[in-house]
Amino acid sequence: MDIKHELSVNQEREALRLRCIVGNDKLQAVWYQLKEMKLSDKVWAESMEKWQLANEKLAVICTQLEILGYDICLYIENGVKTKQCLGGERNILGCRVCPSKIHYWENELMNLPSGGDPSIPAQSVSKPKPKKVEDAAAKLL
Repeated sequence: MDIKHELSVNQEREALRLRCIVGNDKLQAVWYQLKEMKLSDKVWAESMEKWQLANEKLAVICTQLEILGYDICLYIENGVKTKQCLGGERNILGCRVCPSKIHYWENELMNLPSGGDPSIPAQSVSKPKPKKVEDAAAKLL
């Protein structure tokens, strides 16, 4: 592969990565807007159909990103994960798409006070010992 082609692939990969990030953020925001609105059943169904179609389009973009060899979390910059998969009040749904081979959300879910079981009150469970991201990566290799 020549340098010009490699540069072109890297630019395309970064553009697709940014589209996935923006798409995740937009779909998350729209979900919360829809959830707050009082809509008729028909309008709700139409809105959800559009939202689902947008999810599917974003999944295609993510697949293109994976084909170009991008297989890490969208939110890793300079080797540091900058956003949790399941973190925060406005990120309950998590990322809509993720090209990562490492399932970071699994570790985050298991590190919840209930060990990932939402039916168990947090007070009755001791928090499990956190797993390191490096341990999850080592399992894949």
